[in-house]
Parts: sequence; structure tokens; C-alpha cells
Amino acid sequence: MRDFFSCVHMSERSQAPGDSELADALSVMHVISAPAAGGAETYVKQLAIELKRQGLQPIIAFIGHASDHGRSSEFEREFLAELEAKKIEYVFIGDASRKNPLLGAIRVRRYCRLKGVRLYHSHLTIAIIFGAFLSIPRLHTHHNSVTRLPGWVYKCLNSLVEQYIAISESCVSYIKRSTRRNIAVIRNGIDVSRFTPSVRRPVSGSVIDCICIGRIVAQKNYELLVSSIPLLPQRLGDQLRISIAGEGPAGVVGSLQKQIEQLGLSDRIKLLGNRVDVAELLDRSDLFLMSSAWEGLPIALLEATASGLPFIATDVGGCREVAELCGNGIVVSPALPQALANALAELMTDDERFMNLSEAAVRNAHKLSIEQSAREHRILYTQLYGRLRQGRRIAHKRVLGHDPPNTSE
Repeated sequence: MRDFFSCVHMSERSQAPGDSELADALSVMHVISAPAAGGAETYVKQLAIELKRQGLQPIIAFIGHASDHGRSSEFEREFLAELEAKKIEYVFIGDASRKNPLLGAIRVRRYCRLKGVRLYHSHLTIAIIFGAFLSIPRLHTHHNSVTRLPGWVYKCLNSLVEQYIAISESCVSYIKRSTRRNIAVIRNGIDVSRFTPSVRRPVSGSVIDCICIGRIVAQKNYELLVSSIPLLPQRLGDQLRISIAGEGPAGVVGSLQKQIEQLGLSDRIKLLGNRVDVAELLDRSDLFLMSSAWEGLPIALLEATASGLPFIATDVGGCREVAELCGNGIVVSPALPQALANALAELMTDDERFMNLSEAAVRNAHKLSIEQSAREHRILYTQLYGRLRQGRRIAHKRVLGHDPPNTSE
């Protein structure tokens, strides 16, 4: 494996100390899995770009490469090229640290010292452990409303996290129950300028092009969506064209394709594989569908809203929050294919409601902006770092024999 430091992207290192206005900026390390397709990865990339625009110095630390887990190398190249174009520094910790968290912790400490990192922000649970040797404020964002880990694990990790963040109100109760800590809520955001919103005006009886975006894995529960289509009246089912954009393990993709074929839906449901042209796919579509078994606050749903799409989604994670905030969607039970079929039939036979939902998306998409999410992060970072500096000043005065006044009397 390549040496840790040889993997550092060098766009910032060539600057002489003090050369740039970023020299005095608050530098924040974000740790995510890999430069691969995924909601958390996309969000952290856009957040880093916007934080830099707002005057901070973000650094993204990837645990490994997309190819380490069979993900798209082409997507990784696109991902990293965007970071380089925006002069966002990144580093690879090394996939071996997944099995050896101590190695990850040592490498993260070395890099944070080298680059003068002031705050550490993890976006997956194992990355909390990587911050164990740091003496700077540490934050952790939980990106889902559920986790595979028992609650006691988070209680054990509490000493390594100064602030937990939830990406939706629905995530708060779970994290609070697991950690017994106060949770900051900062909704996911997107760069709405990347999308061209337009109102969809369906014509009764015409083909409805539906789009699903997300990995083909158990979480996305595409089997529920496929099972719902034969429950529609035949004339409505014949009007649907559904595209699913996302990669996944070969076995899971094969199983989904087999289900589609067995139900005689091959002419209506297409698996597109991993795509980098998400904005274009959304622009060409009429309706966004999401059948997930669990979620946090799905980036794909926010992007669909920014494109002016109405949506039907299962009532998991923050999907209901988007429907209430932007008024462009219907949420249904995550366990009943008939509920999804009923919602589809309702929209496909009510052109006025379909158009009203689309108009609401166009009108309210600005509420999902990455600018707002970045501002809230910047405020939180400044508060945490300010408390650290104040604490160090007080400790320094005590060492010198100048105790701060007791203000409690």
C-alpha cells in the first residue's frame, strides 16, 4: 500500500506559510469512507466546497479508495477532480485502518499535527475512534435514523466526541437514546444551482418517466417498488417507465434484475448502473420514487426536489420532513407495496395535484441549500473552537498563578 503521506493531494502544500488568507482560517478535517457514490459522500464534498467559500479550510480524509470495495473508479476520478478544481485538500488514511483502528488513529494524529487541523469531524462510526489521540474539538455526524451497532457502543465512544450532529429531526431520538447527549440538528443541504427546476405538467394517459437514485442495497429496498407495479391497474402500469441509477453488489443487483424479469417488467424498469450525470437524469424525469427501508435525510431526494420533481417516498428518516418543508411529496408505509401502488395511482390520475407538487418543489427548493447547512456548521465549529481556546487561556493563567475570578459568588 502507498505511504499515507504520499496520498495527500498537494494543491495546498505548495503555498508558503502565511501566503494565503487560508493560513489563519479554521481548518476542519472531515472523515468519510471513500470518494464513491453515496449520499454522505456527496454531502461532505459539497459541504467542504461551501465551507471553503465561506472562509474555512476543509480537508477531506478518505478511509480508502472506491475500488477497495468494488465501487466505481470512474466515479472516484470525477469526485476527486471536482475537489481539485475547488482546491479542496484530501488525503487517504488507508483501508487497512478499518481492521486496525489504532493505525487509523495514529495516521490521523500525525496528519492533523502536520497541517495544523483545529477541528475533527467524523462521518462514520469507526472514524470516531480515529480521533482518539486528538486534543482538538471532535464532532460526529450520524447520517441515518438507524444503525447496526447497539446503543452501548455510542456510550463507550462518548468520551471521543464533543458534539454529535443529526441530519434530520428523525435521527435525533435515536442518537439521543444511544448517547444520552444533547444533539445539534443540521439538515443536509445541496448545491441547488447545479439543478434546473421546472414545473412538470403531465397529460393524462401519457408516459410517466420515474427515476430512482441510490445504491442497489438492502437499505434502498427496491424490491418493494418492483412489487408495487403489478398492483396498479394495467393501463396505469403500462404508462410507467422507471429508471434506477446506482451500483451495488453483483448478487443484489442480479436478484433485483431477476425479480423484474419474473414479474414481466423488463420493458418498464431499467437498471442504469452507476451514473455521474444525476442532474441530467433528474431533468429528463417526471417523478422521483424512493422505497427505502431506512434513511437519514437522503441527498437524492433533495436533488430531486431542486429539479422540480414531485416525489413518492417511504415514511422513513427525514423523507416526511422534506414533504412537509417543501410540499412536493407523498410519504407511504415502508412495508406495504399496496400503499406505494395507491400513491402512484393517485398521482397518475390527478394532473392538477401532480403539477401542484411540482410547483411546490420549484418554489421551496431554496430551503435545502448547502449554504445554510455550511453556515450552521461554521457557527458550531466557531463555538466549539472558541470554548477550547478559552479553556486553555484559563488553564494557562492558573499555571502562572493568576486564577480567574470566581463569578459564582
